[in-house]
Order: sequence, then structure tokens, then C-alpha cells
Amino acid sequence: MAKDLVLIFSGTGCPVYLCIVHAFKAGVCISTTVRRESAIAQIKAAPSVQAYLDDLEVVLIQDNTVDDAFLQALQGVTYALHVASPLPSQISDYNVALCTISAPFSNFKDHAKQPFPRPATSNPTQSHQPTIHGTTSILTSAIAVPTINRIVITSSILGEDENAIYDETTLAPPPVYR
Repeated sequence: MAKDLVLIFSGTGCPVYLCIVHAFKAGVCISTTVRRESAIAQIKAAPSVQAYLDDLEVVLIQDNTVDDAFLQALQGVTYALHVASPLPSQISDYNVALCTISAPFSNFKDHAKQPFPRPATSNPTQSHQPTIHGTTSILTSAIAVPTINRIVITSSILGEDENAIYDETTLAPPPVYR
């Protein structure tokens, strides 16, 4: 039986990279997208994916705001996971430095205690609009791909109040199932 191909967008983000590692452990093939060519080697060099390199594809998409930017990356994909949207460059660069994906995640909790910088801009054209257009581009591209069974999209930090401070005390309580 052939393995499902799962596309996980933006492979260099901390939460995204952890999803990639867990998906490999679940036994699927992974395709992920990156915006910088240098990130391809960075992901492939990470110790936690070495056992899965034959099942890993990294796709370069430099401008996710272009219509159908994701059409080629979605070909043959069964499931797609969009965990978080790209952030303005100041945070995006910090995110890569925070994760240091070429090293094991054993010290992630120590890194997570560091203050999270605010976006370099509060201009919605530079932050929210690319997020909205990138997400809609994923969905419009997916319409043309018959192999896709499901797409999961979660929010970005850009959807949050820019003046609020988020830490372990601001997390919502777990849901109560009855």
C-alpha cells in the first residue's frame, strides 16, 4: 500500500517542523514548502528527519501571494496542513533562529521562554493581507487537485491582538467534553 502524501506548509516554522516530525512517525510521506532556497538544505540536514529523507520533498515557493502559488506543490497530495501563516521578516527570522531546526528540539522549552518579538510593522498590507491571500491561494489551488481529501488550516499569530502579551497564563482552558 502506497503511503499518503501530506503537504505541510512553511516547513521552517517551529510548530510546523514539529508537525513534520510527528507526521513522519505516523508513516506518511511529507512535502513541505519554504520561501528561501537555503531553507531546503536546512530542513534536510536536521537530525530528526534523517531517517525519512526518502519520504521528504521540499518545495520552494518564494511568493505565496501569487494566484495558484501552491498548485504545483499540491499535485498528488492527499492531505494538506497549514499550521501558521508567514510573519513579517523580523519575526520570521527570529522563528528560524528560535527553532534552530538543524539541532534537536531538546532545549525547545528554554527557547520558548524568550520574549516573542512583535511584527516589524503594524501595516495590514504588509502583515495581514499576505496572510489572507496566501491562505486563499492554498484553497483556490486545492480546488483543482482531485487527490486532496482534506485540508486543515489553523490560525496565525497575526490573528491575535497585537497589543496583547501571550504566554502560558493566557492559554485557554482545555475543553470539557460531556
